[in-house]
Amino acid sequence: MAAHVTPATFVSDDAAVFDALSHPLHMRRIGGGSETDVYAAEGAGYVVKFKRDLSGSPERVLAHALRHRAVSELFAAYLGDEHAITSAYVVVGDEQGRAQLLVVQPFLGDAQQLASVKYGELSSQERQVIARQLRDLVRRALRCWRATGHLPDLHGTHSVSAAERRWLNTAAAAPRRIWRFVAREHLLRSHNLLLAGGPEPHVVLVDYDPVRWRSPLRALYHAARWVLFWRDDWLIRRLERSP
Repeated sequence: MAAHVTPATFVSDDAAVFDALSHPLHMRRIGGGSETDVYAAEGAGYVVKFKRDLSGSPERVLAHALRHRAVSELFAAYLGDEHAITSAYVVVGDEQGRAQLLVVQPFLGDAQQLASVKYGELSSQERQVIARQLRDLVRRALRCWRATGHLPDLHGTHSVSAAERRWLNTAAAAPRRIWRFVAREHLLRSHNLLLAGGPEPHVVLVDYDPVRWRSPLRALYHAARWVLFWRDDWLIRRLERSP
């Protein structure tokens, strides 16, 4: 889906963002990470992700939107239709020449983050299905990394409010983020993977952002994710063997 610029009023607060989308329905914050606030358009069947740190000139933001779209298409192609959803990239701007990037995705109302799944309440067969899908997702993600240099973030970070998201980006929050990254961010408690319902539950990735750091920092980050996948594999196999 093509990125495009709309002649919307510049979004100085959340209400203006949703006015810019010309949608009258109520929006509520349902989640977010360190860079994004996620809102649900109640009754409309989609979510809006407000990329708070991607604003500026329309040309700059449009360039970001096109890059994000290209990488998201790579991730979706490697992960496959059963594990991916579509993402529309929208740039909204004002008459003063400023712009903001929004991402619009389908709202999976029957899905829950893996971070909130109570595995002990699932049947042995359901746990085995999830375990097989997670191992398959890791293989597909690593295949994408080797072929393209881009690694989808299957783990994700979490913020309970916009205020916490802002705090997570401060220097004071760095020790906590590193501890989370090493000790708590594993695939069974992922915030970027949802367990969607249906005839057979399936795991879906909802975050398609590229890593914006330049090498060698990006390479170091990807290497750390690769190491965490080894830890994840042990946890996934434990889940699969659980009675």
